[in-house]
Amino acid sequence: MASGESYVSEFVLNPDLASCYNPAFFWRNSMAMQPSARLDKLREQLAKVQGRIAKEEGVRRTAALEEISSLMAQYGLTVADIGVKGKRGPAKKTKAGAKKPVAVKYQDPKTGATWSGRGREPLWIKGKRRERFLIA
Repeated sequence: MASGESYVSEFVLNPDLASCYNPAFFWRNSMAMQPSARLDKLREQLAKVQGRIAKEEGVRRTAALEEISSLMAQYGLTVADIGVKGKRGPAKKTKAGAKKPVAVKYQDPKTGATWSGRGREPLWIKGKRRERFLIA
């Protein structure tokens, strides 16, 4: 390039070079052309962060256990005194609305089919007197 020429004149004369210096060109080629590489890099960063979190949790858990052990020794406490059961982790939750099975009240003498008296009436009892099907 001659001393009097500038980069601007090169852009004007060669439109292919102008696109290379366009910020959108670089973003498009670096970000959109290799999504799997970006995703791999993000997964790698996530794994590192999760590892650091696990390490920090372990350090804090160890410190907490040491403090608890020293307090128990200081006051002469045992696990039974604290009321801790032998399980680790949170207690298992039961399903909300889980109900016990209902006792059977009615039985078809022909087929032996049963019904508790709740829900839709079975065809063998529908429109008939229920007293005939009561289980004694």
